Amino acid sequence: MVMSIVFGVLGVGLIIFGIKILLTGTLTKSEEAKIASYSKKGARTYKLINVVMYIVVGLFLIGECIVDFLEFQKILNDSFLIKMIMFGVILLMVIIYFIVASKCKKMTDNE
Repeated sequence: MVMSIVFGVLGVGLIIFGIKILLTGTLTKSEEAKIASYSKKGARTYKLINVVMYIVVGLFLIGECIVDFLEFQKILNDSFLIKMIMFGVILLMVIIYFIVASKCKKMTDNE
């Protein structure tokens, strides 16, 4: 039960961090140094995919927290299918993230 609370807090933190990136437009120092050589379009796309990834992972962790809580309260008897669907969505998002992040390096402003 403690881990589901930790997951919930971590999920809220990730969503707040994603919104902060969206509002300020700045990533961490290491990521900013990495995208310094990207074109404007590539850097903007990289920042946007990071924001989407932080928010989706945060929502996943909050959803996992809610499912664990409902299972602990005996409201849900079998949550295996729900957890597999959530895991599939997050796995798909990670694959999309790596595909888009690798394409950001090759983007030019005149595309």
